[in-house]
Amino acid sequence: WRSKMDLVDYLVEEVANHDSRITEISTELNNQATELSSFKSEMKSTLSDIKTDINSLHDDVSDLPNTIQITSNQVNMPNNNDKLTNVMLLHEGRTNLLEETCRTLTDTTETHAAVVSRVTTQLEPETAFLRENVTSLSQWKEEQSSVDLVTLRRDQDGVLESVATMRRDLSDRVSRDEMTSSLQSTFDEIIDHL
Repeated sequence: WRSKMDLVDYLVEEVANHDSRITEISTELNNQATELSSFKSEMKSTLSDIKTDINSLHDDVSDLPNTIQITSNQVNMPNNNDKLTNVMLLHEGRTNLLEETCRTLTDTTETHAAVVSRVTTQLEPETAFLRENVTSLSQWKEEQSSVDLVTLRRDQDGVLESVATMRRDLSDRVSRDEMTSSLQSTFDEIIDHL
């Protein structure tokens, strides 16, 4: 009986651990999704700012022939150190890096979501089975706790004592009957002898 109670307690603890772990995984996934969403928003904003800067630079560069007039003698081309080109290449590189990072984070989130979904799907039947067992064992435990073993033992001891008393009384009665029979036969012998 005690081992069954220990088993019930163990199963209750296991179900609680499974529920706790599922809750932790769900919370962690929700936190990661929130962080990813926040990061995506920040990256979109940054990308938008970079694109705006690039478009602005492009417009400025496109407008340069109309606003500046210089002769070919005034043009001095340094060896591949054009700042505007470097700035545009830098912004383009950053934009590509941010877009790749967003794709990677999206893929990672989808992978995590698939894993959590699979784990949840696998654990749900086991958790439901354990819940049913724990519920039935808890009910049995409550039924057993309502049984007053001390009273049952006391009643059993009382019945045993009553049986012992009845045996003694029966033994005494048989002895009295034998004695009465023996006395009767002795009296009969005495009377016959007289």
